[in-house]
Amino acid sequence: PSGDPGTPAVSIIVLNLDGGELLQRLLASLEAHRPQVPFEVIVVDHGSTDGSEQVVARHARQLPLRWLPRGRNYSFSESNNHAAAAARGQFLLFLNNDIELTQDVVTPMVRHFQDEGVGAVGIRLLEPVVDATGATRFVPHHEAVYFDAGLAADETQSYTYLPVEVASLRSGLGGPHTGPAVAAALAMCRKQDFDAVGGFSQAYVYGLEDVDLCWMIWTRLGKRVVSDTSIES
Repeated sequence: PSGDPGTPAVSIIVLNLDGGELLQRLLASLEAHRPQVPFEVIVVDHGSTDGSEQVVARHARQLPLRWLPRGRNYSFSESNNHAAAAARGQFLLFLNNDIELTQDVVTPMVRHFQDEGVGAVGIRLLEPVVDATGATRFVPHHEAVYFDAGLAADETQSYTYLPVEVASLRSGLGGPHTGPAVAAALAMCRKQDFDAVGGFSQAYVYGLEDVDLCWMIWTRLGKRVVSDTSIES
């Protein structure tokens, strides 16, 4: 299935393997909180047998969807790079298939790129927690990635810096702050910048690809990585 929205501003890239139920919730939430900018959704499928394609076909009636079957599983980096090469948007939004949108996150994320000094944008990600009374509340799961200093396990006792995902380091600020990285569970960058740094490094199989990408955008291109905690999902 495919749609033709004209020239999209944003290409939303979703990787999938037997995630039909997750895709159903994600795409329904995207319909409910439709971006105010032209967009396309590229679903990269890794050989699903659970009816994922039928889920995408149903939602293609309402959304500009492109189904990109790969037949088998590939790494996070490889398949995102594959989709980015096929993307028509000026901006790339990498989006996990287990995300449910609670607002239009795409439009306010795009606005950050009016500043040419911004290279990547993430948001505050929430997760549901059921308390002792059975009530569900949402708590911060991710705001940014920072480097934490720890002693190296060698005789020099020099420091090594490891990336640490931060759930609510600056909770309550309600606005953008700058750091070294954001998670590609939901993150946006310019396609031009993504291409300029060579996309996601395929040296990683799964994990730290997003930190590496943000680091390259920051150090090679000299652009800031922004987490806007006023945008939540």
